[in-house]
Amino acid sequence: MSRKLDAGRLTRKARKSLTGGLLRDRGPLAAWVAVALLGALAVLQLLPEEPDQTLPDTVDAVIVLGVGGLTWTDIDDETTPNLAALAEDGSLAELNTDSGRNFTCTLDGWLTLSAGAPAVSTTYGETSDCGDVPADQITAADSGATIADMTDLVTLNRDMDQGAELGMLAAGTTCATAIGPGAAYATANSVGRVGEYLPAIPSGETLSQALTECPLTVVDGGVLPTDAEDRASALATLDATVGALDEARADGTALITTGVSQVDEPNRLLATVANFGTENGHNLLDLPADRPGYLRLTDLTATILTLLDAPLPDSAGGTAATATTDSLSYGDRQAVFDDTDTRLIAAAVAAPATQWLQVLLFLALTFVAWPLLHLLRRAGQPGVKAPPLWLMRLNIVSALVCALFVAAAILADFFQWWSSPHPGLVGPLTALGIAVVCAFVAIALPGRHGPASLMVTVSAFGVIVTVLAMLIHTEDPLGTLLGDYTVADSASNEPGPVATGMFIASIWLLAAALAWQLPRRYQSPVMAGTGCVGVLVVSAGFLGDSVPAAVAIIVGTCLAAALATGGWVTFSRFVWSGFAGVAVLFGLSWIDYQRPIAERGELGAFLGDVMGDTNGVIASGVGSNIVAVFTSPLSVLTVLAGAYCWLVLLRPGGGLRRAFGLYPPLRAAFAAAVVGAAVAGLLLGKGLMSLGSALAVMVPLAVIMSHRVLARAHVKDGQYSDMIVDAPSWVDEENSGESVSVESRG
Repeated sequence: MSRKLDAGRLTRKARKSLTGGLLRDRGPLAAWVAVALLGALAVLQLLPEEPDQTLPDTVDAVIVLGVGGLTWTDIDDETTPNLAALAEDGSLAELNTDSGRNFTCTLDGWLTLSAGAPAVSTTYGETSDCGDVPADQITAADSGATIADMTDLVTLNRDMDQGAELGMLAAGTTCATAIGPGAAYATANSVGRVGEYLPAIPSGETLSQALTECPLTVVDGGVLPTDAEDRASALATLDATVGALDEARADGTALITTGVSQVDEPNRLLATVANFGTENGHNLLDLPADRPGYLRLTDLTATILTLLDAPLPDSAGGTAATATTDSLSYGDRQAVFDDTDTRLIAAAVAAPATQWLQVLLFLALTFVAWPLLHLLRRAGQPGVKAPPLWLMRLNIVSALVCALFVAAAILADFFQWWSSPHPGLVGPLTALGIAVVCAFVAIALPGRHGPASLMVTVSAFGVIVTVLAMLIHTEDPLGTLLGDYTVADSASNEPGPVATGMFIASIWLLAAALAWQLPRRYQSPVMAGTGCVGVLVVSAGFLGDSVPAAVAIIVGTCLAAALATGGWVTFSRFVWSGFAGVAVLFGLSWIDYQRPIAERGELGAFLGDVMGDTNGVIASGVGSNIVAVFTSPLSVLTVLAGAYCWLVLLRPGGGLRRAFGLYPPLRAAFAAAVVGAAVAGLLLGKGLMSLGSALAVMVPLAVIMSHRVLARAHVKDGQYSDMIVDAPSWVDEENSGESVSVESRG
């Protein structure tokens, strides 16, 4: 008895047991240590960096000439010589009119400039006037003026819960002079009072005196008409105004000529020229962490206030722009701006057509796959022939084309489809041609004929294309055909929702292919480590630093690690994996939340909105997601793909459930990709676009995998039998004959 209770003996036994366990599990333990190190590195990289303190040099005064519909195609030495001369020695940008509407009309633009945040002039559902701003609500009094409906507009924008507070431009300056009705709305305070007001631009000494009354002068340059002859006349008048303002401004005064609103569908990027009176050549306006040479209207408000050394209000949604050197000559830069404008105009037609083509390709795949599934289920019964070989081959080719179409559409931008006379037709067909070529290349590659090999090929191709798009996004954005590069997202350096969804799906499928080649105890670390690598990639600054994509991969990592080893998906298992992801995200959000409001990243801004420090972040995101869900064809693809998986592939005779049982990491990868892509789309404000692109890659590969499983097991009434049947090989190169004996492994 005493021997059994001997403390030394028990200690030695426990030490021996512990040592043996560590030696036995040293491999998985080392793998988890490596995952922990990768995770720590990913978290450190994901945390927001200290903001760049570089600010534009302050000036004595700023003159802003706002024009409705002014684009870079309007500016040249013949039509607008004065404006072109200012541009050759100015800071240049293409501007997105990011008001509270998808299409910014004239007063929407002026109010957005006033608030420094997306604003509207009418309630949603009411039409807005895209012509000149009427002056019927403006009453001149002494040297100033009063706007009768300003308080109603302030209330309207507060009720929209978008965070817009009108009058912030006026509140940030000691006084402001407005010339013209639109300028009056931009410089009025929240009760409608305009400090200095002139109904029209004066001339001579009167203009010079007016420009020195206040540090900020805003001039309404009217709206450019769409008719060619009328537009040429209006541009001549505008250029004369630019010349008069340039001649009358004092030394140390910045003259900013910019578009403020749209005039005709579709949305276009407008021109912004900021001239500081120097003759050092041109440069580009640059936003921190965004693309040089691209600006938002809300950023223009922040830039004006910063130039005047005025503090930015907390409600301002923009960021002050600095100047950065341009590697291109002025002529080449204007050519790039013109080409971008042409591309985005063409994308208004080509992008929806390409997305609908993706939907049609998926429908075509189901049209081929469903009869094959039906034949495979009945194979081996008396009088039932095996599926024909040509149908199996057609299924593989159609699935590969569908799975590769997203990457092909991204690569199509290298072929400048928008330069053709019919871009709405040429663009989608270019993407389809690339997808077909890539599909046959994937089949022709040596040793790439099995379902796992095809999955690795497609996934690796998706990762390579996405990383390529991230690398060159600053100079030459890709993804125009699928809605990744739009007017609204022109300034963003992040990968778009479609590329994000494809990357998430591809990286998890690659992780699954790697994990199922390893022993079971290594599968969870491999899935978790792959997720950490994915976070490192999407959060790298030179690859776009996409916080929504990183958050989505973090959530998927917790889910994939929990499901990688197989077993039942119990409620507690699902909850604990989700809780781990939420805990990590909350920790990152809390660290970011401790920063000042102006310095917070996306996670901190979201938490600040939840805590009540700010307003409009969540409401704006909900609104943009609702619009995207009901306007994007990829939402239709999401519904169709989800329905096909649930009603066909995941049925007892569908084959996918058996594939998940045979390869548990595959189930983990699908779950992580679906949940992660859904989260990414919502955080990006793009609804189901990311999920749709992820499913467009995964479901065709799932079809190939499911049919492969059914070709290896006879299915009858949802049950796997032990019958041996003769059926054509899934891919004829794997076997020398026209048929192969297969048996159930169930």
